Amino acid sequence: MTTQDLTYIGAVPHGPVEAIAGFNARYLLRRSDLLFNVRNRPFRVSVIEAIEPEDLVVASGILASLRLHDPATVDPYYLAGLLRSVYGQALVQPYIQTSTNTTTINLKALSQLQVPLPKWNMQQQLAQMFRQLDEVRRNTDAVVEQRAYYADAAIRLAVEA
Repeated sequence: MTTQDLTYIGAVPHGPVEAIAGFNARYLLRRSDLLFNVRNRPFRVSVIEAIEPEDLVVASGILASLRLHDPATVDPYYLAGLLRSVYGQALVQPYIQTSTNTTTINLKALSQLQVPLPKWNMQQQLAQMFRQLDEVRRNTDAVVEQRAYYADAAIRLAVEA
């Protein structure tokens, strides 16, 4: 599979979509699109889940999107997990350009990236594993934030007492 649908979307003018000169509806994000950062590391990838057809959302700034040609042959969660993995990061590494203070992904070159596509049932098993890992990360982050809040409150009470 070649990721030919990588599209960098820059700043979009504000206003009704129909009124934006030259606006192309293909840039609107849809459910199952992959959203990723084009600057900095690590290369982060997420699957768009909670978006409705009437929502008018585009990627801009340091975000780019990938739309699968045929979602029936590639599980988007598998692809996101693959690209976030150590193996996937190594696949993306040749497309990363580093300047003095910035790391950027060359999207034009990245469109030629070859990614392995196991059989559909294996993609789904891996995708499920990646979703479970994401859930563990979310839960862990929530616990860390909660403990940091309580630690800050304890310090405030101790200092102000």
